[in-house]
Amino acid sequence: MFSTPVLRVVVATDIDLDGDVDLVASAESLVLVYSNSGSGTFGTPAVSIVGAASANVEVVDFDGDLDPDVLLCTAEGVTLLANVGGGLLAPATIVTSSPGSAWITAADLDLDGDVDLATAITGADALLVHENSAAGFFAPPIVAGTGQGRPALADLDGDLDLDAVVIGPPANAFKVLRNDGQGALQIAGTYATGTAPNWVALSDVDQDGDVDAVVSAGGVLRIDVYLNSGSGSFAVPVGYPEPGGTTSVALGDLDGDGDLDLCIAVSSGSLVVRSNPGNGVFGAPVSVAIPSQPGAVTLADVDLDGDLDALTTHRPLDVVAVHANVGGAFVPAQSISVSSPRSVAAADLDADGDVDLAVASFEPDELRVLWRDGAGNYSAGPSVAVARGPIEVAIADLDLDGRPDLVSCDLSSRSVTLVRNAGGGVFDRETRICGAGVWGLALGDLDADGDPDLVVPGASSGGTAVVRNAVASGTSFCNGDGSAAACPCGNSSALGANAGCLNSTLVGATLRGSGSASISADHLVLRVAGMPATATVLYFQGTAAVGAGGVAFGDGLRCAGGVVRRLGAKASVAGASQYPGPLEQAVSVRGLVTVPGERTYQAWYRNAATFCTASTFNLTNGWRLLSRL
Repeated sequence: MFSTPVLRVVVATDIDLDGDVDLVASAESLVLVYSNSGSGTFGTPAVSIVGAASANVEVVDFDGDLDPDVLLCTAEGVTLLANVGGGLLAPATIVTSSPGSAWITAADLDLDGDVDLATAITGADALLVHENSAAGFFAPPIVAGTGQGRPALADLDGDLDLDAVVIGPPANAFKVLRNDGQGALQIAGTYATGTAPNWVALSDVDQDGDVDAVVSAGGVLRIDVYLNSGSGSFAVPVGYPEPGGTTSVALGDLDGDGDLDLCIAVSSGSLVVRSNPGNGVFGAPVSVAIPSQPGAVTLADVDLDGDLDALTTHRPLDVVAVHANVGGAFVPAQSISVSSPRSVAAADLDADGDVDLAVASFEPDELRVLWRDGAGNYSAGPSVAVARGPIEVAIADLDLDGRPDLVSCDLSSRSVTLVRNAGGGVFDRETRICGAGVWGLALGDLDADGDPDLVVPGASSGGTAVVRNAVASGTSFCNGDGSAAACPCGNSSALGANAGCLNSTLVGATLRGSGSASISADHLVLRVAGMPATATVLYFQGTAAVGAGGVAFGDGLRCAGGVVRRLGAKASVAGASQYPGPLEQAVSVRGLVTVPGERTYQAWYRNAATFCTASTFNLTNGWRLLSRL
């Protein structure tokens, strides 16, 4: 006889799809399924052994077969019990080897139609994001380097990818994290700073073609300028004293002479500008009084007059201040009441042609949107609840829908919140756990796949999480819009649609990629839309592009060439299709991709209606991406 297990977590769900609510429970090294008789009574549970102590449970369709599976944290990692029908669970499978997993959240993080995972790890400052290949398998987590202060991204070493600079550890230093070309950051150097560095800005201040660093060191009341040697290493800094105490720094061409000037927020209540003569040796300070105790300073042309204005946050005063640039000098323009502002970002959020603001409001735990009206004034827009203690906000089009989204770094709750712009002034939210503490964030396309990724340093242990965005993998080329070779019958698609030549429905079919294109853990999904409703489509892979912009072929353009391999033929549904589907071979397996490098993809499809040539077929645009290990 077995002793009665101690239940840890119980989830109510219809696991056998018979129309009533069953129970799924975790208990020590067991998972128990209690089927509902239909009258609210439960019989003897079906027991599955998971082999290690189990923690929280998620029940959701992971493998795309339309019935709910069970996923739970164990001492060995994240374990999947696939539902094989009728609520019967298959033997346990470890889907992510991440010992110490304490909590999991399941959601479609990359908007590719399947369920991904974010896991929090006990005792570690780490965010582990696992992409789902649409067949219930997950990519390895993106693991971080080091750093615990606000990050900045730029190509420091001239190799055409984004590197990072993060403040600490150790104390009073910043680290250079070099991109390995695949989106992973590795420590490349540590540089001493003044006491209590609080801000870093990156740009080419001496106009020699490489990116320099400017660091605000609040503890020694100084701004330090580190010139780049050309290879991503920095010389001994030149210091510029700021007796009032520096809180943040920004770089921008404030006087319109083509070089980057310094704009410094000083805690005693001033905005200091040091002009750059073009060689990175900054001139004497010019100070303008602003409200006291400024936090972040942001430069943006908010009045659209061709020069950069300044925005400052003043948390103790509950104010965001706008300072207009008039001939290179700042004058007060507007003071906006916002509770406990910590950071401000600027962009046209509602597509009306002017510059709106998003503010991280610390104590109400929200992002506050400020709309700019036709008279140039800001008024309160929607507030979006985020996790506790937002300290920074950034703006980028995360889902590539043409609308700028918001990202907040939430210090108190140890999280990052993604706020999607739904259009029409409406925003929604999604939260991802980021481990034990975060302090700042930066956005940039680290893996060169066409979408913005996240860099999030931890506040306590110094771990830096790199969260790769998998909304897109690759970029479009050889479009049928007339920018490449001419379409066979003048059947060009709309410029900017990134589509193939028009078909008989007067639509250009599109090919897109999402998910990580990794040889070791391939989760790339190719999707086609815009074909005739029931067209047969053939996906194929090449090693090169055809010509300078493709060649005419059928009713479209042939774009992918070199060594060509067929990936698979599919029947479209409502003019759409994808490869791979559930249980189909990954793209790299089917395409025999064994070494990293660029690959090209395209889809050929049947278009039987009388249209254009007599060939009765057409093609999508081409899709180019870099396969990684």
